Amino acid sequence: MTKHFTFINLNTKHVRFVYPQRQKRLTVLLSNKTEKKVTVHLRGYDERAAYQFVFQSNIVHVHAHEEVTIPLQIITSPQFVFLRQTTCPFTVMASTVDETRQMHTIRGTVQMIPFMGRLPVIFFMACIPLLFFISFLFMSKQTTQPKHVEYSVQVDSTATMSDPDWWRDKVSTKTPQPSATSTRQWDKHNNDYESMFKYAGTKYKLDWELLAAIAYVESSFNPQATGKDNDMGLMQVIPSTWHEVTPTVGVTDDPYDPYNNILVGAAYLAYVRDYCQAQGLEYPKWTLVGYNWGINNINKLLKANKGWNDVPPKQKRYAMTILQRYNENYLELVKK
Repeated sequence: MTKHFTFINLNTKHVRFVYPQRQKRLTVLLSNKTEKKVTVHLRGYDERAAYQFVFQSNIVHVHAHEEVTIPLQIITSPQFVFLRQTTCPFTVMASTVDETRQMHTIRGTVQMIPFMGRLPVIFFMACIPLLFFISFLFMSKQTTQPKHVEYSVQVDSTATMSDPDWWRDKVSTKTPQPSATSTRQWDKHNNDYESMFKYAGTKYKLDWELLAAIAYVESSFNPQATGKDNDMGLMQVIPSTWHEVTPTVGVTDDPYDPYNNILVGAAYLAYVRDYCQAQGLEYPKWTLVGYNWGINNINKLLKANKGWNDVPPKQKRYAMTILQRYNENYLELVKK
């Protein structure tokens, strides 16, 4: 029997929150039964999206025949009171970042214990009007008037995409921290996303705004994003593409490092662009379709003497959504 990487267990599968508790600590046990080191991506989610799952590290390297324990913190959003007991299932997922794309899941439950315990809910509801009345009396005694602060925003209505200020609200304000294995050596002082997109755009002769538009549509600039097909990071690179492109780019094996991911995504986009231009296909819409659909599918389409009208609607919408973001002017985006 072939041995595989195995996702073992949680130290507990049943978590109880008693108001006003907001967080619980668990541990995840990983075991590697293969003959080589594996890299594992961890994430957690619940059906109601009511909790945050914070791992000590989302990317874990497990050596051959090694078991490791990873701390996990489950955090619930602040609530005033729980009126009834609720139980919510959750899932912790571990997937290997390699060509095997193994995925293991384990399920548990979170139980919320109400603040009111066994007291009748109707009694609590009857007290609510009294609480509002007391609050009203207290507020009416306040004599200090709140300060009135006015904010104004000046927008240059002549600004267009040639002056890409619209990305700076979404891109420059995000300052990601590179992983310990990051290969970034170009300029450690410019580690915001805008600088990364510009660097990758210059390196591969791509418009950096187009790269940013792809990342915005693919992941909403979330470097830890993982898609249903194990698409990884800002540019949602699939594992097979990652392993194919990384040797030519010279980055580390961490696809969730923003710099690594943008550089690999840009290298692959440039490869698709060159292929599409060699076939005489219009840029950039065919390049975007190829980035999402793959060159093999475009090649099959062309061999069947088919064209743009035969591209599946899903891939057309993908390309048009990115182009809409890419071509919108600054004023239109500010008005949203």
